[in-house]
Amino acid sequence: MKLIRFNKNLIFILTVLLFVSNIYFIIKADQLAKKVALLKTIITTLNKDVLESKPWESERNFENLIEGKKIPSSILNNPIYRELFSDRLMANKLSVLLVATSFDCGSCTKEEVELWKEFFNREGSNGIKIFSIYHNNSEESLNEFKEKYQNVFPVINDPDFLFMRELGIQRTPIIFILNNQNKIIYAHIPLRENKEKTENFIKKIERIIQ
Repeated sequence: MKLIRFNKNLIFILTVLLFVSNIYFIIKADQLAKKVALLKTIITTLNKDVLESKPWESERNFENLIEGKKIPSSILNNPIYRELFSDRLMANKLSVLLVATSFDCGSCTKEEVELWKEFFNREGSNGIKIFSIYHNNSEESLNEFKEKYQNVFPVINDPDFLFMRELGIQRTPIIFILNNQNKIIYAHIPLRENKEKTENFIKKIERIIQ
């Protein structure tokens, strides 16, 4: 009798466990389905925003979306960038990354370089590193640029637009502030017609380096 009672209890316990586990997996499956549905909604909404919004709105959305993301491994492991980012990992604070398209672009070169040159001279000893990435330029143009702006900061020439493609950049110049884990803290698309936005961005930089 004791053996029969024991077997009944065991069967009851196993039945309860099976029922609970089924409920658990049903809930998990439902949560996963909701996450997938939400993901589809987000993607659909983003696609709609990109297609229907004005250029300035889409650029503003891009800044908001890119902040908090890490530089992808496809860039970190690429021969063009590997040494640059592995060296920057040793930095104890932040890095400023200027991404531009061409050395011939006035706002991408003289104005931006002079701005960061001044910034670097003021903050260069405070753990801040500055890098610049340019695209679609010849070695001759690169050498001329380096000669003109000697020892300002490292310049990378990316003729295949890898950085822009991997991060979905559609407009340059764009400025990124990275922490020492290659995470984008702030992103900023400079626009002449929006000085207040640029000033606020500079204030952010000043706050985080104090």
